[in-house]
Amino acid sequence: MLIRLDKLSRENRRLKTAFVGTSLLAAVLLVGGQPSNRFLVLAQTASPPGQASAARGMSFDDQRILIGMTRTEAMNRLSKCCKVTGRGNAYFIWERGTTAEILGAIWFSGDNVTSLKRDLEYYPSADAVKLARGVYHELLNIGDQGEHAVVLSAKTTELANGTSQNIELAFPTGRSLVIEVASVDDPNLTTAVSLSEYQR
Repeated sequence: MLIRLDKLSRENRRLKTAFVGTSLLAAVLLVGGQPSNRFLVLAQTASPPGQASAARGMSFDDQRILIGMTRTEAMNRLSKCCKVTGRGNAYFIWERGTTAEILGAIWFSGDNVTSLKRDLEYYPSADAVKLARGVYHELLNIGDQGEHAVVLSAKTTELANGTSQNIELAFPTGRSLVIEVASVDDPNLTTAVSLSEYQR
């Protein structure tokens, strides 16, 4: 059964601001997830005219790892900043020190880097899980209805008494899902995140 958006929005009023990154990640990861309702993302960051796109990769601490880099070079770079554990073609990348938190992961095929993952945020709270599942189920529902293109955008709006930060997934039919983080100027009031559905 799908979660109703109006109910989900009310139940998540007290969620922390920082979860917006996780909810967006949940929405984006659905593109390649299972069940496989695939969406074409129409909005992408482009390089300025005449400027070549940077090589694909990620930085861990101050070490840049690139897709296609040799296993030897990647491991040598990571050894300067991090601890790497694993075997075969898949490895975890750990922070050095007493906390030893996982920073991400790296995958190889043969002698070359094929995939990288960098862990950004982690929220085990029930509210965070509920919101992410709400986005997940609504995207499955929209995909089942034949909408397979989406424009992804983010914007900040300054209000009279606070700030609204929105992540919007807009579809060609005028339907959209909006994740909003509402922050008010009153320190006694809680910043909240909501999930809403629009038809324009």
